[in-house]
Amino acid sequence: MIYNILSEVISSTLGKTGLGIIVALAVLSIIVITTTPGDIVQIWNSPQYWQYNPRIALPEWVNYFGLNLPRTEIIELKPRAIRPGEYQYSYRLRWDYSATPSEVYVEILSQSENALVTLHIKRPDRVEIKLLERTITQKGTIRINIDTDREARRAVTSALGDGTPSQLVFSKNGDVLRGTYELSGTLYSFDGGQVIIRLVLYGRVHGLAGTDDLRRDIFLGMMFGIPIAFIFGIATAFTTAFIQAMFGILAGWYGRKVDVIIDRLTDIYLLLPFLPVLITITIFIGRLTLEMLFYVIVLLSLFGSITKAVRSMVLQLKHSQFVEAAKIAGAGNFWIMTRHILPMVLPFAFANAVISVPSFVYLEAALSLIGFGDPFLPTLGKILERASPKALYTAGIGGGFYRRV
Repeated sequence: MIYNILSEVISSTLGKTGLGIIVALAVLSIIVITTTPGDIVQIWNSPQYWQYNPRIALPEWVNYFGLNLPRTEIIELKPRAIRPGEYQYSYRLRWDYSATPSEVYVEILSQSENALVTLHIKRPDRVEIKLLERTITQKGTIRINIDTDREARRAVTSALGDGTPSQLVFSKNGDVLRGTYELSGTLYSFDGGQVIIRLVLYGRVHGLAGTDDLRRDIFLGMMFGIPIAFIFGIATAFTTAFIQAMFGILAGWYGRKVDVIIDRLTDIYLLLPFLPVLITITIFIGRLTLEMLFYVIVLLSLFGSITKAVRSMVLQLKHSQFVEAAKIAGAGNFWIMTRHILPMVLPFAFANAVISVPSFVYLEAALSLIGFGDPFLPTLGKILERASPKALYTAGIGGGFYRRV
């Protein structure tokens, strides 16, 4: 049977194309499943996992075209003891990129419950800015965005004028200020606990495909989405093909009223505008999980072109000699349909299923694109949905790139 199915598939250019897409998806799915970390859904929806990625970043390969955009840099400042209870931080940072960081965060990793920490940055033009002065009262991690933190913003704007602090620190008169930046700070720890300062300079490029507005790596999202799309397309295509083939067998074998009813239902299903009906259903139900979408598509595809084609095949097969021999041997209708007729029509049905697999993958992507897809799974359509005006007009060179696309 498998040989017959493959022969039927490769007998047409469309079948070869569909089979090629399935093979490619299968190979990529195996690679992704064997190389990616455990719970894909949990990782994709975890802000902590992506917190050190820049927002709406371009792919790193754009730098090969002479842009020289910064990657994310994480600078960890460890305290150096001067005297009991007093420590210093120091670091020299070279900035030679053609753009400023997209964001600047200061993280305080404290093992102290009673400390005072400060952090200054001296620019290449010798202007010194106090980025941080914070009293520590508990252990843990504090993340400070200098663009939104009131104290940090006031310190930067009072020294450099109005604007976005993360841009002002690394620019002068609207141009990027290249050169060496000196980081210095002090720590007064009154209980002996250590405090590490981590400066996160978010870049404007990341990975092979950039990032979305939630900092998630788009390339990893695409890789996560491939096995999901493959399984969904295969399951939906072959399930609907099998069901339609069974109804075609029933119509052709029993004839009369059964044939008329199935034939009329098939006509109705073929006349229904599939995508508008599916969208209408999702409007009433709300966002569909991938499992719910599978069941809805199957219900909307119980009858179709395969039903009519298989019916015409069965009308010829039921008068064949092997069928007549089975009747003489005492075989019942169910036995003949499942053991003799079904194996003859399955190659045709599954060949059509192979061709329709890419269509179901595109269908899921289309539904997610217009906001009706699974809210949690990292499907290919979900990635497209995140490319919304709200996400892409956020800010910076990344937004400009996507607007041009």
